[in-house]
Amino acid sequence: MLEKTLDRIDTLLTVINMHPEYSRRVQNDALRALWIEANKHSIRIEQANEYRGPEKQRSEDGDLLWRLNQAWNYLSEYDINLTTLAVLGNLVEPFGHPHKSFRNGEVIIGEVQPPSYDKVPYLIRDLVDDLNTIQVHPIIRASHAHIELVKIHPYNDGNGRTGRLLQTYCLDQKGYPPAVIPESDRDIYTALLRRTLKDRVDKKSSIIEQSDNERLFHSFIAAKVLESAEKLDQELQKRRMYAIEFWNGYSIKTIIASAKRLRSSGRKYGGMSVNIESARSGRKKNGTKLVITGNVSREQIEEIMEKCRQDYAYKYKIISNPY
Repeated sequence: MLEKTLDRIDTLLTVINMHPEYSRRVQNDALRALWIEANKHSIRIEQANEYRGPEKQRSEDGDLLWRLNQAWNYLSEYDINLTTLAVLGNLVEPFGHPHKSFRNGEVIIGEVQPPSYDKVPYLIRDLVDDLNTIQVHPIIRASHAHIELVKIHPYNDGNGRTGRLLQTYCLDQKGYPPAVIPESDRDIYTALLRRTLKDRVDKKSSIIEQSDNERLFHSFIAAKVLESAEKLDQELQKRRMYAIEFWNGYSIKTIIASAKRLRSSGRKYGGMSVNIESARSGRKKNGTKLVITGNVSREQIEEIMEKCRQDYAYKYKIISNPY
């Protein structure tokens, strides 16, 4: 089951990354939307049992999202190492963990007792080494980072959010979308994570020899990554981008007429936006082009443009993914 899900994700991402009609700009926008969604749910997972008024919730969630974004930017600049992971807890939760280093006291988290605070730097160093050397699928690597950070519990507070953020960062490093764990799945997520943590603490599981509980956790995370990859593909399909450049025999009038025809014909394909822009060659303007965004294939656009060419007698070329 796990291997099939990983294969499906890899196949889908290969199609996305090689698809000539998918816009890199749209892909980045869609990924950012998924990251924000993952962070919002990550916050709600820890606050599921708290009642807060709507106004207070918006204010607090905004602050927490800002902190997660700051932590992401910090990781992006300095990458994963002993120093960055020491600072990360304070960036995610400055009130619950007010110092830019690992915890200096003992903590208790339910059934699983975290290691003594004096062992934390050594265990985090081992985790960093693992992430740099282990030869496993990138999703398993990211899930491992999540599990180990929560097991080590290096901060007084914010360990869950930081573990999920680290997982997302590890996925992004290897070109994978985030695992969005919705608040509605909180109970199953926490149950799977607790069983996995217990197996690791009891030496019944590891990243190399996984227990049944740990494989279920990895499968859960992989399923969420697959959902994100499918959403990404759907968004890219809806917002495929092309540019049409003209030469020989065109005029503003015929370009406007072509744009109207594209918009009208596009309705049967699910609609498309068509904008008239200045074409450029380096820094110089070089005529006019149409920029098309929509759930439409290159072949469908070619069919419409061939009819326009016959009527208006100009030459044109279609450029897939112009941005």
